[in-house]
Amino acid sequence: MKTNWLIYTRGTIHLHRFANVLKAIADGLDANIYLYPVKNLLYINVGAKLWFAWDEQELKNYAKKVLGQAKDPKLFSRQAKQIEKYANSLIKFSEEAKNLNLKQLTNSQLVDHYSFLFKNIGPIQSMLGGEIDAVDYIFEGFLQEQLKQELNYSNNFNEVYKLLSVPCYTSYVSKQNLELMLAAIKKQNPIIAAKRIHKKYWWTNLGWENMSPQTVKYFEGRIKSFSKDKNLKQKIKETQKHGIDAKQNRKTLVKKYKLSPYFQYLLKVVDRYAYLHDLRKESQVRSTYALHLAMLEASKRLKLKPDNLEWLWYEEIQDLLKGKKFNPKISAERKKAICVTIINRKITELRGTAAIAERDRILKRQAGNHTEIKGLGVTNGVVRGTVKVCSGYKEALDKVKKGDILVTGMTLPDYVPAMRKAAGIVTDEGGITCHAAIVSRELKKVCIVGTKVATQLLKDGDLVEVDANQGIVKKL
Repeated sequence: MKTNWLIYTRGTIHLHRFANVLKAIADGLDANIYLYPVKNLLYINVGAKLWFAWDEQELKNYAKKVLGQAKDPKLFSRQAKQIEKYANSLIKFSEEAKNLNLKQLTNSQLVDHYSFLFKNIGPIQSMLGGEIDAVDYIFEGFLQEQLKQELNYSNNFNEVYKLLSVPCYTSYVSKQNLELMLAAIKKQNPIIAAKRIHKKYWWTNLGWENMSPQTVKYFEGRIKSFSKDKNLKQKIKETQKHGIDAKQNRKTLVKKYKLSPYFQYLLKVVDRYAYLHDLRKESQVRSTYALHLAMLEASKRLKLKPDNLEWLWYEEIQDLLKGKKFNPKISAERKKAICVTIINRKITELRGTAAIAERDRILKRQAGNHTEIKGLGVTNGVVRGTVKVCSGYKEALDKVKKGDILVTGMTLPDYVPAMRKAAGIVTDEGGITCHAAIVSRELKKVCIVGTKVATQLLKDGDLVEVDANQGIVKKL
């Protein structure tokens, strides 16, 4: 079967952290919760970089079903509630798993715990990933076409669209910062306030790459730092105004251009998916962390380094807990390179040099040599800066300096410190409701998303102009 892969890149995602998704798709997905069961997937990790891909035709089919739901208020409401229900159930389950005393479990019980985690995490993570990515893939173009018709293809379309499509939703990044700032300005006890905020936001530093949660000390330090900020009142005011301004801009433009009730409904769909984007992220990182804790407990009992177990399938760790001997060669080969393809739910795995050869074969198609890259400008402004191409958050934190242009496949919660330093942000993936778009608006950063090829065409040191007004990145 010939598959046209829609490839995304990011930093390393260890096999252990992604195995639940791969296995859930290969095992077959529950038709009761999936709008469109996915049958094909690609996962390649070489060194510190990952290539992840959907079957493009399959994603198109999925996207058409999602769009069909979104066009109908009743169908959309039902589907959105279902997504929210499963994401919240995953969050609740993951919190319970996190608080479980794993030390008290026998090896046999830890084996069962792994099975229980997979059963509850894999299918929902897979469904949330496919559903939201399908929305990003198709909804953007549909919404733009609808607005062009209503504006009769007006010359100021880009500016109107950008203002209208800003979700009237505040991300958890801003909500967390607001709570920290309010604790500081109210002169609350930093330790007590930090413990309260930590209970709610301990997970916000987690990502596919990063399994180090926020600490109480971190939040305490942020509160103390805000207490010394002379512009704190203004920052609080600006954070609180974000959603209000978006609503007011939208209300003004709807009235000015006499936009139809149907288009106004579609804007509510945008708001809803912005919220679901955040909810998906939270459920993903919390559940992956629950699996990570199980792996750490297994590594202690087996007297093996966690980095070795990170490259094993769950069944392999379960076998070790049952007494099977560890084979370091398999883990070492996967650490070097691993390629897992799923075609019609059949898994094929290659390791080491064989995986690298398969990667090269799949990635042979070249993006071309362009001096201009197009995407979706989700903020306003034009900046110039030096490119820093980053595969993951670790690279971003190490490489991005103040005034640089962060170029990456996508952003996650652990990218935020690097995003704060960057003058501009450019991603391969995403749409108006993606993480990069929402956080860039709140940080007031120039941002273009959905370029598809920026990480392939740009390299470290390139001087570029990022024009978010037109959605264009130019090499200078």
